[in-house]
Amino acid sequence: MSKTERIFPLNTFGGRIQNRRKNILKISRPEFYDLIYPGVNISDDSKSKTVKNWESGETDPGTENLKKICTSLKCSADYLLGLDECTNKTSQFIQDYTGLTEKAITELNKLTTYHIGKVRLAIIDYLLSNAYFTVALTDRINDFYTKYHFYETGKVTYLKEKKEIEALTGNDLVKILELEESGTYISTIDAKMLAERQDNRDATRFKAQKLFDDILERLAKYFYKKNSGKTS
Repeated sequence: MSKTERIFPLNTFGGRIQNRRKNILKISRPEFYDLIYPGVNISDDSKSKTVKNWESGETDPGTENLKKICTSLKCSADYLLGLDECTNKTSQFIQDYTGLTEKAITELNKLTTYHIGKVRLAIIDYLLSNAYFTVALTDRINDFYTKYHFYETGKVTYLKEKKEIEALTGNDLVKILELEESGTYISTIDAKMLAERQDNRDATRFKAQKLFDDILERLAKYFYKKNSGKTS
């Protein structure tokens, strides 16, 4: 893949082939051709052109080749055809049921399949089964984001207006007072209002941290009681 390839849209059949070939298999077009047609003795240019035509949509690989392509790319035909958003049926079922993205599903699976997977799975299962966690903590996170966004947008406005006032007054205190009294320039947010937004943001962060500490305490007590009668 020494030459720069034109990237085809990911919502197309060919674009999805290209994306999986380049980013998952990390192989060139001729190398991919060899997976579909092993042992065929033609030039690399011809191989590259054939695969490029599939990816660009100029030619259809055909039903038999589609099976080989799906096997090589480790994905379902429905994904390549744009009928599914996830690359396999299992992930698609989970996404349809939960709304999770395929990346989130993959990462969740990784959390539970390492050497400490049983411990992680037990914790995740407890947390997701406990409405106190799923509702309260996610609400706290959402509340914090709302306050965070409110503060950050306020800060942008405050700094913008501060520069405008400085440009009009040269930062001269008397001129600033005169500008305020004249009513020709009205600020939408001042330092006091911005400080209040910051305080609200920090208070919400503290509540979320306190809730998380409470959840950790609950988890510790739960697993201690559950395992207190077991030997290591």
